[in-house]
Parts: sequence; structure tokens; C-alpha cells
Amino acid sequence: MRVETTFNRKSLEQDVLRATKPEGFVGETLYPWLRLFEPRFRSQTLLGIAVMFFQQFSGINAILYFGPHLMASLGLKSDTAILVSSGFANIMQFVAVAPAILFIDRLGR
Repeated sequence: MRVETTFNRKSLEQDVLRATKPEGFVGETLYPWLRLFEPRFRSQTLLGIAVMFFQQFSGINAILYFGPHLMASLGLKSDTAILVSSGFANIMQFVAVAPAILFIDRLGR
């Protein structure tokens, strides 16, 4: 923790020396967002945008959000059956994502 704290302080000092934050509204609200597109943060920012895009593009959020309606349209009549099958879809997502998370943690981010 001490090493990380020292690193963060030195990094902050370098940031302050490099550029000073604008005053007022721009400095408080827009400046932190604009820094995400600086050359040193650009690859991480674009990776995060790509991950969120492909998550939406795959449609998994729609399946999870509209799960009960989807199960009802598939012909399930009982509320209990609809909720259990929708919950099963959520559990399957968790089971599929858990190995990926473990793999990424071993491989390194």
C-alpha cells in the first residue's frame, strides 16, 4: 500500500506539472472526461467503449431485461414458471461468465 501511495503521489505531481486544471465549470466537469482521450489513456478508454458496445450489440441486456416477457411469449403460462425460467437464464449467464473472469485474472489484465 505504501508503494502504491508513493506511486500515486508522484504520478499526481507529474500531472500537476504537466498541465493545470482549468477553473470553474470546465475544470470541474469537462476536464476529467476530456483527459480520458489523452494519448496515455486513449487505449484503455477505447477498450472500455468497445466492451460496452459489444455487450449491447450481443443483446444480452435485452434478454435479461425482457426475460419474463420473452418466456411468456414462448408459451409459458404460469408466473412461477416464467420467473424460474428467467432466473435460469440469469444463472446460466453467471456460470458462463465466471470461468472467463477467472481466466482473465490468471492471464492478467
